Amino acid sequence: MKPLTLVIPSLVIAGNSLLQAAPIPSKSPISKPVPAKTPSSKKEAPLAIPTPITVKDMAPAAVPRTSEAVARSAFQKLETVRVATRPNTQERAVAAANAAVGAAQVAWAAFDAEHFDDAATWFARRATLRQESYGAWKAVINAQMVSMDATCKKRLATAKTPTERLFWLNFGDTLQYVQLTQLQIFASQNNDTETHLVASNRKLVYAQN
Repeated sequence: MKPLTLVIPSLVIAGNSLLQAAPIPSKSPISKPVPAKTPSSKKEAPLAIPTPITVKDMAPAAVPRTSEAVARSAFQKLETVRVATRPNTQERAVAAANAAVGAAQVAWAAFDAEHFDDAATWFARRATLRQESYGAWKAVINAQMVSMDATCKKRLATAKTPTERLFWLNFGDTLQYVQLTQLQIFASQNNDTETHLVASNRKLVYAQN
């Protein structure tokens, strides 16, 4: 009697082949299962919940040092973009962070040229821009928390079963917890102990529920 040979087909998840085995021979009696037909049903509208912010560094990596004239020209371009964006938005937060990097480049160029007073002024400008970026991030996170909370409370009020009500209650608390964690990270990056403490206390309330 010949030994039984087991042939495993290729395993593919999300378009990436995880296990490549020998293909099934054309004469194999094994055939692919035919999925059972299910009656079509009307799809519900997707849940309108804002996507939480992915926390990254407040500013991108700094570019190499250059001459003071080139650095000033580059900063003016970044400053134009910053001024054109709406305050307290994610776009403004990113633009202010980029401008802060540009200000630092001017400061270091002035320092290398021994223009120390100018360098001090530009370092102060960098600090101001970083604070503006941080303030915009805080405004965005707080706005998202309010929007998420209102959405989950609306779904909770219209829930028809105890299980559904419990789901929306826990889901809303989880979203708030995640946003508070992001706020903590930004507060730590900017030495904002007051905001960090407030976020920590609010997280503790959600954790105890």
